[in-house]
Amino acid sequence: MKIGFKNLRSLKDTGFHEIRSLTFLLGQNSSGKSTFLRAFPLLRQSVETKTKGPILWYGSYVDFGDFKTALWDKTEDKTIEFSFDFELPPERGSRLYYTGTNSLSNKMRKYRKIQFFIKLNSDKNNSTYASELKIIINDFEIIVKIDQNQNVEIFVDNHKVKAENIKAYNGMNGFIPQILSITKDRMYLGNYNHLTKEVHQIIRDISKMEYADETIARIISTFNFDSNETLFNSVKNSDAATKFSKNVKDLNIDSLVFKELKGIMLASSIAYFVSIIDQYLSDMFKAVSYIAPLRATADRYYRPQELSIDEVDFQGKNLALVLANFSDGEKNRFKEWCLNNFDFYPEATLNGGNISIYVNFKQDNSTTNLKHNIIDLGFGFSQILPIITQIWNSVENNNSRQKKITKIFVIEQPELHLHPKLQTKFIDALINVLSFCKSKEMDFKFIIETHSETIINTVGNRIYSQKITADNVNILLFERKDSFTDIIQAGFSNEGLLVNWPYGFFEEF
Repeated sequence: MKIGFKNLRSLKDTGFHEIRSLTFLLGQNSSGKSTFLRAFPLLRQSVETKTKGPILWYGSYVDFGDFKTALWDKTEDKTIEFSFDFELPPERGSRLYYTGTNSLSNKMRKYRKIQFFIKLNSDKNNSTYASELKIIINDFEIIVKIDQNQNVEIFVDNHKVKAENIKAYNGMNGFIPQILSITKDRMYLGNYNHLTKEVHQIIRDISKMEYADETIARIISTFNFDSNETLFNSVKNSDAATKFSKNVKDLNIDSLVFKELKGIMLASSIAYFVSIIDQYLSDMFKAVSYIAPLRATADRYYRPQELSIDEVDFQGKNLALVLANFSDGEKNRFKEWCLNNFDFYPEATLNGGNISIYVNFKQDNSTTNLKHNIIDLGFGFSQILPIITQIWNSVENNNSRQKKITKIFVIEQPELHLHPKLQTKFIDALINVLSFCKSKEMDFKFIIETHSETIINTVGNRIYSQKITADNVNILLFERKDSFTDIIQAGFSNEGLLVNWPYGFFEEF
C-alpha cells in the first residue's frame, strides 16, 4: 500500500510513499515525520469512533487540534487531502451483495488496483466534511464533488454526469461518506446498481428503441472496462442488439454520446466503489497499533481490574493487566518468544492483592531464575516492554483468526533509553516476526520513527546477511524547507548499503 498527504500541517504534498514491511522515518526534530506517522493513529481513532465527519482530529491516541490547526497555513485552496494506492484482496468483493448477473457492479468486481483521494474542508462552524472523493481505476477518473449541504456532483474523466437527487451521508462509522439516492418521500443508501434507470434510458436513447431490461443487460454484458480504449471498442463492436449496434458504429472516443454513456455507467457503480474502499480502509486502520514515544514509567505495584484487555494501550499504562490476562498457554509461548529474541521475559505476578511486573533474565547456564521487579531495573525496560508485548500479542491474536488482516504497527522512537545491543535485538525480533508472519500468510508492517544510527546500520547488516531483503525496507528522510516538509526517498541496496543517503545525515541531527 502507498499513502500520501496534502496540506496536513507541514506536509504540503508528499506524493505517494510505499508502506513496506519495515518503513523508517528519519529527520531532525519538527521536520514533519511525527505528522506523517501520527496520521495512522489519527485514522484509527476516526474509523473506530462514530463521528459527524470523516476525521476525529482529537481523540484517544493523538491530538491534531481541529481542521484549522491541522491545515498547512500557507495553502491557498484550504483543503487537506489523504490519498491511498492499494490493491483489494480477492475476498473483499465477495462480501457484498449484487443484483443481476450482468449488473455493472458485477462487471467492476474484478478491478482491484485502486487509487483513492479524499479532500477535506471545513464549514462556517469549523466542522470537517469531505468535499471531494476521487477514484482512479484503470485509466478512468471518477470525481465526486460534495458541497456543505452534502449535495453531490459526479464527473467521469472531467465530464459532468447527468445524475440528480444524490447526496453524501456522513452518519456511518466509516471514513468515507456513503452515497444516498433521494426520492420524493425518502432517502436511502444507493445500492450496487445505483442509477440503473438512467443507464437503461441512455442505452434506449442511443438505440432509439424501447429495449426490455433483459436486452439492455445483454448489451452491457459485452462492455469491457479495462481502459477507455477497450470500453470504447467494446461499445462500438457490440452485437448484442441490432439497433444499438447500428447506432454506435460511427461513434468516436471523444464523442459526447460515448462520454455520457461511459459517465453514467461508471457513476452507477460509485456506491459500490465507495463501499468497498471504505470497508477496506476502515478495516486496515482499525487494526493500527500505535506506541507513543514516552511510555509510562514503571511502578512497583499495579491495581488489578476485572477487565478483558486485548491490546497494550499506546502509552503502555495497562501493560500489567495485559500480562496478567494471558492464559497459561499464552504465558508459555510469550516466555519462549522473549527468551529466543531478548534473553529475558516479563511476567505479571499477584503480590499482596496487587500486580507486580517482574523481568526474568536468562543466565549463562540458560536458567531464568534471575528475577527483578521492573521498577528496580533501568528505565529502558519500561520503554521496550510495552512494544514487544503488543507485537507478540498481535501476532498471536492474528494467527488465531480465520480471516487474516493487515496489521500496521506505528512506533515512535523505540530506541529511547535502550543500549545499542538491545536496539539490535529489537530489530532482529522484528525481522523474525516478519518471517513468521510471511509463513502464516499474515501481512504485518512496521512504521518506525527513529533517530538511531544503530537501528539503521543493523537493518543494513541483516540485508547483507540475507535475513531480510532490501525491497521489504523503505526509508523516508524528512527535511524542513522554510514552511513545508520535503521527503527524500532512500533505502538499501541488495548488499545492505544505503542508497540515496545524504552525506553526514546523522551528524546533522
